[in-house]
Amino acid sequence: MSDCGDEEDPIAADYAAAVDAQTGDGWEPARLPAQHIVESDESETLSETPPARERRKIAEDRFHKAPVVVKYPSDRAGEEISDQHSLSSEQRYSNALGKSSNIYTPFTSKMDWEFARWAKLRGSGSTAFTDLLKIDGVVEALGLSYRNSAELNTIIDEKLPGRPKFTRSEVVVSGEVFELYSRNIIECVRALFGDTEFAPYLFVVPERHYADQDKTIRLYHNMHTGKWWWSTQKAVEKDNPGATIIPILLSSDKTQLTMFGNKTAYPVYMTIGNIPKEIRRKPSRRAYILLAYLPTSRLGHIKNQAARRRSLANLFHACLSFITEPLREAGVTGISIASGDGKLRRGHPIVACYIGDYPEQLLVACVKTGSCPTGQTKHDDLGDGDLKCTLRNLSEILDALDTLDEGGTRYTQACTDAGIKPVVHPFWEKLPYTNIFLSITSDILHQLYQGIIKHLIQWLKESIGEAELDARCRRLPPNHNIRLFMKGISHLNRVTGREHDQISRFLLSLIIDVQLPGAFRLCALWRHFDVPFNAVPVFQRIKFTTSDPYAKRGTADSVVDSIHVQPQKVLQNGDIVPGRFDTALVNMGNGNKTGTEGYRIAQVRVVFTLPEHLAKTVFPPGIMPPKHLAYVEWFTAFKPQPEQHHLMYKVSRTLKNGDRLASIIPVGNIRRSIHLLPKFGPVAPSQWKSHMVLDQCSVFFANPWTDRHAYATLY
Repeated sequence: MSDCGDEEDPIAADYAAAVDAQTGDGWEPARLPAQHIVESDESETLSETPPARERRKIAEDRFHKAPVVVKYPSDRAGEEISDQHSLSSEQRYSNALGKSSNIYTPFTSKMDWEFARWAKLRGSGSTAFTDLLKIDGVVEALGLSYRNSAELNTIIDEKLPGRPKFTRSEVVVSGEVFELYSRNIIECVRALFGDTEFAPYLFVVPERHYADQDKTIRLYHNMHTGKWWWSTQKAVEKDNPGATIIPILLSSDKTQLTMFGNKTAYPVYMTIGNIPKEIRRKPSRRAYILLAYLPTSRLGHIKNQAARRRSLANLFHACLSFITEPLREAGVTGISIASGDGKLRRGHPIVACYIGDYPEQLLVACVKTGSCPTGQTKHDDLGDGDLKCTLRNLSEILDALDTLDEGGTRYTQACTDAGIKPVVHPFWEKLPYTNIFLSITSDILHQLYQGIIKHLIQWLKESIGEAELDARCRRLPPNHNIRLFMKGISHLNRVTGREHDQISRFLLSLIIDVQLPGAFRLCALWRHFDVPFNAVPVFQRIKFTTSDPYAKRGTADSVVDSIHVQPQKVLQNGDIVPGRFDTALVNMGNGNKTGTEGYRIAQVRVVFTLPEHLAKTVFPPGIMPPKHLAYVEWFTAFKPQPEQHHLMYKVSRTLKNGDRLASIIPVGNIRRSIHLLPKFGPVAPSQWKSHMVLDQCSVFFANPWTDRHAYATLY
């Protein structure tokens, strides 16, 4: 199974390629023979109506313009407290360190600080670091203020200002004590809102964005453009004009820490919606804070399963109630809070979103498994596209929760009638301006990305059979951005998000020309010269890198694309590594950053440097060729429009007098690698192999799904 994208050891890559070749040549189960295909008049022809690509371009072009912005009507929304000003976050940080002329405080010198920074960001483990410092003379020679990893950790924890510290609390369930580690949520809000790096980008006032001047097409992107912030601002402004809404985004997920045993953690994270999403999504910007570690016990001492499930739900909500309790008053009256530039505002921290997978959504919403976490749709009606999902009635649910003092039987019946489980005091019960059923977000990873791919694979298995599906996977050509599943995909279980991402990059190619029941289908001037290549230096790979000064392995972490030009070789153990000659997108001289105009696909056969003495025999005096050249074999030019049904461009070999048309071009004209998907027909030919399919197949489709740049170029 070949991975893509990461730089790897060449020897290991050769052995992996040899194993893939052996797997591809192995036994395959019998497959159904092809039947006569009933062709339709519109099959593989250009549409006479405007193609979907052009329609999409017209729709997307309006988003390239600046939106029409409607400000919140109140001038006081998000206002500063004019008569007060706070210190900037840098000033507060400096004051926390104390007055000192040493800019590297609490470290004694630049060397002391640099070595500590290296140890924590780029160094080895704590044990190896301690062993290094134990070497006689190292600490003295470098002038370090610490002698082992523990002392360095003490300096960082106790002498450097940082995010709010954790506190330990105890939770007692049926006589057993459990530990809860949490941070003060208000202090976490202050830390995020007051970060200097975020100060220029903070949103403090809601807005409505439109794509057109008539204000008919609403745009939603960052949180301040949504309906929730606008309506919440309006509700808070009724009693407290001049408020700055601080949307709280919570997320949790119980995580397995080890492959064996039962070591788990239950982290709760938080961020604020005032920070733009393009910053929040980058871990290096530290826009999320680890808010708490919830107890992970399964409450095994409670033997009754129903009682155990109720206790686990009550434990979860009791812990979150303790964590979010400071928001009850702060959300109503507000708190004085400073941004990173020292501007002071009255902020109202309000829980706006809760992010979690489906089991977590059920736990938060207090509903039963199989139900919709946010709506009243019944289990048997889920998936019905014609049925409108009505949001759960928060008022009725809160009324049911108020019956707790009337006894367990009455409380259970009231909760059942309201459509929730009888959880004692859910954490969201007393949070102001919070409707938890509006706050739960869609599970994009599991329900959308992985969910759709999972169902699509199952549909393919039922439609064409597992044997044919896996046979097509084994016959895809390799590419830097593609992972080859040489054993197929039908047998996979516990598929990760990354594997689903890789499968989705070639899944469409597996259904082109698929045979369904009833035998229907789905959906320049070239200069020639002869140079003996055994007389020139040749290269076996073209790498496309991006500069990253923080890469741990130098350029190895920066390889974003590569083109292999490797002849067949035999390893020491006798295994054969098949030759690999990747296909590339070549700039014909007038290509733009995106789009197919001015580009053509070619298979790179040789990359070489022409020695000066040979260059003189080929080029006129005074003209020197580029340092690196490539011998390529051409595919047909892109058509004006892609194929009608799947919007992929179809190409084939360019022949001249029965031979492949080839040229020698500068390597600088090669823009990137391109993955070609073979046109399988009703049944993938059994003689086709992954490492030879570029020579065995005659018609291909250019794959736009390998990465974002390929999508922008080809789709």
